[in-house]
Amino acid sequence: MRKRQEYQEFRPVELYDVAVMESWLEERDREGYHLLRFKGLRGIFYQDRSVAPSRYRLQPLLRKEKAPETEMAEAYRELGWEYVCTLAGTFHVWRCGDPAAPELDTDPVVQGMGYEYLKRKMRRYLLRLPAILLLCLVFSAFPWVWGAGDMPLVDQLEQALPGETLFWLLMAVGVLCMELLGAFQMRRLLHALGTGIPVERPRSWRVQKRVTQVVMILIWAGFIVSWLLPDGGDPHFTRSAMVGDGEPLAEVVYLDLRELEGTEKLSGFSAERKSLLLAPQMYWTRQSTEGAGGQFQTIFGNTSYYRMRTEDLALRVEAELRTWQAWYGGGEPERLEVPGLDSFWWAGDDPPSQRDDPCQCVVARRRNCVLMFSYTGHTDLRTMGEDFAALLGAEKGESDDDGATA
Repeated sequence: MRKRQEYQEFRPVELYDVAVMESWLEERDREGYHLLRFKGLRGIFYQDRSVAPSRYRLQPLLRKEKAPETEMAEAYRELGWEYVCTLAGTFHVWRCGDPAAPELDTDPVVQGMGYEYLKRKMRRYLLRLPAILLLCLVFSAFPWVWGAGDMPLVDQLEQALPGETLFWLLMAVGVLCMELLGAFQMRRLLHALGTGIPVERPRSWRVQKRVTQVVMILIWAGFIVSWLLPDGGDPHFTRSAMVGDGEPLAEVVYLDLRELEGTEKLSGFSAERKSLLLAPQMYWTRQSTEGAGGQFQTIFGNTSYYRMRTEDLALRVEAELRTWQAWYGGGEPERLEVPGLDSFWWAGDDPPSQRDDPCQCVVARRRNCVLMFSYTGHTDLRTMGEDFAALLGAEKGESDDDGATA
């Protein structure tokens, strides 16, 4: 016996517009596609053009149940109605191929009384929905606010997709709007039934089906966004911060390796930038030049700059960068007092001039701005405090009396 082939199609998005759902099912039925069950936002059909077209009716659940009671199903079968499936814990779906069979609901007022269970369910759900959405938003889009998991804040900032937070926020707003629309549709339906107005059929379902397709596109977009997010490594989803002549944009904050080494030429230079909700400005510059040993000795100077939304976030970034600084510099960071800076931490080989490949690292913070500079040259960065202060102050157009970095 050949297996019956199934066909899937998105259903109209709004469950409580029962006339739309029934009209859609009946049109599919006239085209030879007969409902088997629902799966999420999709209806599962089988094709058989030899079956006569049927009427479909949705009846609200009277209690929490997966199928109607046997006595009800038998009574409806005697009237010519066949139980098909239960839709998303809300409605039992019935089908009738006999055009002479009576309707299941003949009194609109009595029909409206059958929605008491769904009314209570909807009321409880709407009361919980804002809190649920807020928690989901915090856990998925704002993990840095509460320090989720083992991923440091710096890693989250460097790996985050620009616009990701706004995307999830819009998704949450969209879910809330859809649920409020469902409540509105139910209220309108019950008001009409309560005043004795029967459900009007048929109804156009095409707009609601398009909405379902848009919802599915957004859901898949969410999966894609999650899949795109990297697991680690260098900053991701950045844009170039370079101009055509090989120099960085004027806005980029970095310590120029040429000034440290007294050279006019670099063998390598790159600058990247990114902006996020909690870190409006981030820059990463990578510089290299030849040392005294020529091409066999390369000196590197790399700058990472973070302008955070608040000073508390900047303090977290500073603490995390100091952990990396201790590893790179080979020892516990030393704090130095530098005018104009809230903190200045240095770690490295002491003195750096006695090694061919010394390592030094500075982490400096001024208010909500944090900068880290790693360096393999011989200039002692502890003598460069004023330069770092200028980068985090004067270079940003900020005076000591300003409340925050520009």
